[in-house]
Amino acid sequence: MEKALYLQRLFYLRNRLGAGANVQIWSDRRLPLRFPMGVQPSVWTDPAVCPKVRSKSHPPRLPHFGVSPALLTDPITQSVQLANSQNDSSNIMFPNSYVFIVTYGRSGSTLLQNVINALPGYEIRGENAHALFYLFQSWRQISNSGPMNGLRQHNTATASSHPWFGGELVDPDVFGKSLAETFIKTVLQPSEGVSVSGFKEVRYNENLPLLTPYLNFIHRYFPNAKFVFNTRNLDSVAKSGWWQQQPRAQVIRKLSNTEKAFDKYLTAFPDRGLKMHYDDYVADPCSFDRLFDFLNNRLSQEDLDQILGNKLTHAQIPKEKRR
Repeated sequence: MEKALYLQRLFYLRNRLGAGANVQIWSDRRLPLRFPMGVQPSVWTDPAVCPKVRSKSHPPRLPHFGVSPALLTDPITQSVQLANSQNDSSNIMFPNSYVFIVTYGRSGSTLLQNVINALPGYEIRGENAHALFYLFQSWRQISNSGPMNGLRQHNTATASSHPWFGGELVDPDVFGKSLAETFIKTVLQPSEGVSVSGFKEVRYNENLPLLTPYLNFIHRYFPNAKFVFNTRNLDSVAKSGWWQQQPRAQVIRKLSNTEKAFDKYLTAFPDRGLKMHYDDYVADPCSFDRLFDFLNNRLSQEDLDQILGNKLTHAQIPKEKRR
């Protein structure tokens, strides 16, 4: 009975708050619930049911909204914290900008990554098995859901018997920001002092129809995001690494379509990205000047020569396996 009353009070709190804040219940497991901010203290008339809420009329001293946990005393000892969507990351120093290397395998992207990482304050991580793309797909499902969009537009609380119960509370923008923040904290994990983070990925050719909305998602939720598209002579790529184990014509066709998708995005959003070609900057290191101008940062010639002089040996196939 006590537990039922406890849950009843939680749902009352959720339904009375609008859409904007973040409530977290802590016990032996973490159970996050989202609620909107901006509620007026006059809403809370029954101290036995409603906690003390600070709002715009009673601004908190700290950068978050506080909720008294007194009303939630039950057999499970728990505390409730009402915080804005960024309070969880208060202990993390997030970079100011992000750079993403958009490419395909065996294009010379690791060399490009090494050059960018040599810039002061830059830390561009390696591949992550396209993990962010699948977070994007999750956000896209929420954003494109007809039933959920309808519930949000009507701004009417759903009953527990409704098949989309609670759908009106889900804010795609809050969800997208949370996904990006989680990815930064748990995957990128920027080192102390990093001002520009990001990663390189070679799996964009696996989902070309969604390339534009995916990159738009990244640009929307990662501050000051820039894209560096890296290409290489396709004949050389087809003879390199794992590509040589596939039919050459198939590889050329697949990667040619990939480059067309890159060009299409750059045509639509020319200020967001820069196209680099491996064969150009290996033959003439001065080609990196375009990259340094785009990033508003540059390396000394000595540092650049040192990076270009280091031979990379990853993804090489042993000779006995080539036969």
